[in-house]
Formats: sequence, structure tokens, C-alpha cells
Amino acid sequence: MVQALIAEVENACHRTMALPRDFEWLSQQVATRTSRNISPTTLKRLWGYLTTDSRPSLFTLNTLAQFVGLQDYAHFCQHDDEAQSSLVLSNKVTSDELPAGARLKLTWRPDRMCIVRHLGNGMFVVDEAHNTKLLAGDPFPCHIFINQERLYLNDLVHQGEHYACYVAGKSDGVQFEVLP
Repeated sequence: MVQALIAEVENACHRTMALPRDFEWLSQQVATRTSRNISPTTLKRLWGYLTTDSRPSLFTLNTLAQFVGLQDYAHFCQHDDEAQSSLVLSNKVTSDELPAGARLKLTWRPDRMCIVRHLGNGMFVVDEAHNTKLLAGDPFPCHIFINQERLYLNDLVHQGEHYACYVAGKSDGVQFEVLP
């Protein structure tokens, strides 16, 4: 179950812990979210980055379970197969943070790309589109873009027709970049 908890932490972070700076970052994230401290060294041991014969403490396991939104490690073990929600720690931007005229570059697999422009009040329009069903001129409302998460475009207008919902990045999520 420890490996399942590690996978859930990485899933919540959308980040694989592989380098010393990853464990420093995770230690800070855990402290911020749970008000409990786990040292980067302890995290390195748990992930197997450092070789050790010791087992993780219950404090460490409970803290990581709390980090992913559960009461404690025992609760994680009981409900691991039932997990239907998790915290999103990926980079995000909301329409409230973007001024009218701001542009975002959206990319997703295999080679999809579009540039969208914020019209204001959470409305966007596609300015450029490559290898996607979206076309330049398609307007849609959107209030949040989250890296490595699916992008749901509700009320997309495509070629003059209203679509209930369009999903971009269905398998691996969408990456966004705020353009200058």
C-alpha cells in the first residue's frame, strides 16, 4: 500500500519525484497543505531515492494520506480502490486572472495546438488551431485552465453550431502557456 500512496501523491502533484529538488518541493507542499513537516531526506528514503532498511513511520504515512485529502493512512488503505477525487496541485490560471486580450497557447497529444484569446468575462476565442477539430473563430466560455488536466469547453460554438461540450486532452491532459 505504501507504493499506492506514493503513486497517489505523485498523481496529485502531477510530478514524478526523481531529483533532489523534487523532494525539497514536495516537502514544502506537504508542510503548506497539512501544517506537518516531513523532511526531504525522509521523502527520499520512502521513494527509494536513498537506500535504507528502515520502514516509514506512521506519522509520515498519515501525513502523506492527509496531503492527498484523506483522514490518515488507514483510511487510505481502506479506500484506495474507491478514490474518485484528489487535490490538484498543477499550475493553473483562471479567467479572472487574465485581462481581456491575453493569449494562451494550448497543446495536447499527439500534436494538437491552438492559441486562444481572452475576450473578457471568461469568454475566449480560438485565434489559431493546428491538428484539432477547433477552428479559428470558435468562441467558448472557460473559467480555468489546469496543466495536465482535461480541458472541458462547455457551450463551444463550432462553425456556427452550438456544442454541449468539447473535451481536449482526454488521455493526458492539456498544457497551457500564457503568451506575452
